[in-house]
Amino acid sequence: MAFQITGKIEVIGATTPITTRSGSVIYRREFVLDATRYNPETGEPWENHPKFELSGQKCNLLDNFQPGQRVTVDFSLNG
Repeated sequence: MAFQITGKIEVIGATTPITTRSGSVIYRREFVLDATRYNPETGEPWENHPKFELSGQKCNLLDNFQPGQRVTVDFSLNG
């Protein structure tokens, strides 16, 4: 099942190597969105700051973005 969220990039982390159980190395990179919405009746904020993680060759996708940029992220939940 795919989901989508829009917000401003708050933080873009560095690419970090992770050693797997088999001894191979994969890379990961995290970023955080500010996807805060506001209650239309009271104007109070509904804080929402999800963290996302990219791995492998997808880490380079974040090189094209800066904190403060508004983006839409398509993602799937994995557990």
